Amino acid sequence: MNFKPFPFWKSHIIKSKLTKSTPYRVIYQSHTPTAYSNLTTNTIYLPFIEPLEYGDLVTLLKHEEKHFKVTKKPAYISTRYNIAKAQKILNILEDIIINEGESRSRLERIFKKLGTDSEQITLWGHFSEEEKKKIVDKLKGELFKKDVSTEKIIEVMEKVIKTRKKYDSLREFVYREESVFDEYYRIFVDKSEKYERGDGPCEYDSSYYRPETGIVKTFEKILRNFNIKSSEIFYEKNYIGKRINRSFLENLTEIKPFKRTKEILEMKRPKIIILLDCSGSMKGEPEKLAKAFIVACLRQIDCKVIAHNQYYHIETDNEQTIIKLPMTGDEWFNTINPKMYKTDILAVITDMNISDEEAIGLRRFGEAVKAVRKYILCVRNNSKHEELNGVYRRVYIGEKEKFIDFVKRLVYQF
Repeated sequence: MNFKPFPFWKSHIIKSKLTKSTPYRVIYQSHTPTAYSNLTTNTIYLPFIEPLEYGDLVTLLKHEEKHFKVTKKPAYISTRYNIAKAQKILNILEDIIINEGESRSRLERIFKKLGTDSEQITLWGHFSEEEKKKIVDKLKGELFKKDVSTEKIIEVMEKVIKTRKKYDSLREFVYREESVFDEYYRIFVDKSEKYERGDGPCEYDSSYYRPETGIVKTFEKILRNFNIKSSEIFYEKNYIGKRINRSFLENLTEIKPFKRTKEILEMKRPKIIILLDCSGSMKGEPEKLAKAFIVACLRQIDCKVIAHNQYYHIETDNEQTIIKLPMTGDEWFNTINPKMYKTDILAVITDMNISDEEAIGLRRFGEAVKAVRKYILCVRNNSKHEELNGVYRRVYIGEKEKFIDFVKRLVYQF
């Protein structure tokens, strides 16, 4: 679904009202229909988009506030679990507990407006036994695994909710009841693309570095006016009239049919797909620099991120998910499934510390994507695997100034 963002004046007024009613920092966003909270920074993110109204945003705000009281501490998840899946299903668990005390009718109205049918599962505490069976059957294949019986799914859901309520925080629950969490984890589908919007209260069992605010703002300032001219040509095929021949070789009084064309130019936000190398060698300064560029892109242009290493493969447009990603393990570019993405810009951010096999996988991925420009952005000045230069343009961005210069040239070239 395409959602229309609130006008600036409306966003400003509503944010002012909401900020006065909460002790937490409120951030409005117009690019995603998701509300979520960051327990580390005491921040709540709300979707300022139509057809939501002020009352809907108040409901979402109060819901997210309860994460700070119910969830309290994010869970640490073992690397053997998929980070995106763990984030989503833990957020579902917390939302179920929170929504037990919320108005069912208000939440259902919001779900309907946003077209998020899968979020209906968070009303579990309001459902009758018959309704639980219907919602589980409806979400099989999308949220729950098809090969697990409806009865088994309901049994596990009831067990995990009851067990979770015994503990003061989500972190304590996952730590103390690993076997219960594991059973809960296994009833959900494993396709990571099903979880691209879920931030939730989960943190991975590894450290990560946040991007520097200053460099994010610098990138945002450059990308703010990044637009692409798009033209469409229309033909008026049946137009009949007098055609003037500039050489005056024809009779000007003669009536002839002819085509008249009209070109319409419009400005649109460019689309960019970023493949992020999340291996351990990217940890530290390369990680902070890459995440700063990605966060700025997510805020200013139409951006999708593919985060990949041997432990996870995540496709997301959620900046909080990106910020929390740990750089760990190997690249495993050879395991990426080439897809026919279509975009204006494809950018691979990597240190190029990859094997020959991984370079082949990276080449196949680049060849499958339809893009006007394709770049390999190297955080280290590495000239390895020059055969990739036939698919990508290689750019060194290992220093902050170099990266800023590249972004400026990118915006100028388009």
